[in-house]
Amino acid sequence: MNRVAAGEATRYSVAVLEEAGYSAVDAALCADAFVESALRGIDSHGFVSLLPRYARVAVKGIVSSAVDPSMVAGGGAVAVVEGRGAPGLRAARLAVAQAVERSRAYGVGAAVLRNSSYLGALWWCVIPAAEAGVLGLGVVNGGPMVAPHGGLEPLHGTNPIAFVVPRDPFPLVLDMRTNALRMADYWRSLTTGEPLPPGGVLTTEGRPTDAAADVEGGIYLPLAGAKGFGLALLVDILGAALAGGTIGREVSLGDPTDLSAFFLALDPAAFGPAEAFSAAVERLVAQVHETTPTDPAEPVRIPGERMAAERERRLRDGIPVDPGLVSEMEAELRGLGLEPPALVYAST
Repeated sequence: MNRVAAGEATRYSVAVLEEAGYSAVDAALCADAFVESALRGIDSHGFVSLLPRYARVAVKGIVSSAVDPSMVAGGGAVAVVEGRGAPGLRAARLAVAQAVERSRAYGVGAAVLRNSSYLGALWWCVIPAAEAGVLGLGVVNGGPMVAPHGGLEPLHGTNPIAFVVPRDPFPLVLDMRTNALRMADYWRSLTTGEPLPPGGVLTTEGRPTDAAADVEGGIYLPLAGAKGFGLALLVDILGAALAGGTIGREVSLGDPTDLSAFFLALDPAAFGPAEAFSAAVERLVAQVHETTPTDPAEPVRIPGERMAAERERRLRDGIPVDPGLVSEMEAELRGLGLEPPALVYAST
């Protein structure tokens, strides 16, 4: 593994995105999502994995920085945002900002986003809620990749759910897909050759597989069977049905611009003293930390704690990147007619 400093990963990502056609503002926004994900150990949403995808939609004119997402409906505690072919991360941040603003006025704020392009790291989209001192929840649908429980044909996307809770020194952060395959396991399998954990993917013929090569074009299975399927349906209903967007098998595969998302913000101060809420959260966190671990070497942690620690390590030591995957990424970028700059590795 080579290592790349966070600043270098940002410089590299911005250069590629601007060459692909993004504005300086959108390039910086996307690069921040990539690099902050990579710093937290979420390599499936880091710059090495996502730059080709984001570059491709800009080069092909599917997504454009020349258009802006916009408010199209809503009132009171509710907002409806139209993506309009703008970068999905900017559209999502607009919707989250609307939800947060309304939570300040009404205690609760909700926004739906329709006709959006791919968002990427959902935690990154909702983290501004925690930074503003409110609870944030986000869900987004996707093109059909995951079969319903007991089925063999894909029905919906990986349909992630993310929520954030404000606290010091770092917020509580959860970002989870509702399908069984963890992308971290997929990336590990690609780089090490290790088999995938069982129960995550079927081949197109419906055969269980543990080979990473079968993931592309394969059929994903829901997390925990019927429970993950139920959560995925909830994502479709909260996002697509409320937004009036495409749903289930209607959603485009490939490079969609018809995704739908739902964002919710809750202001603790509207329900009682904010200090009492924070104190309750800290008592719960303390109880988590006091729990006897099954492995003495691995203390019980709250969601987001491992990411915060990993961010500190990677800021200090650099982001680990596989040189083979970097070569594949750059080959994809050159195939789009781009010439990525030289990636400068950190000294070891």
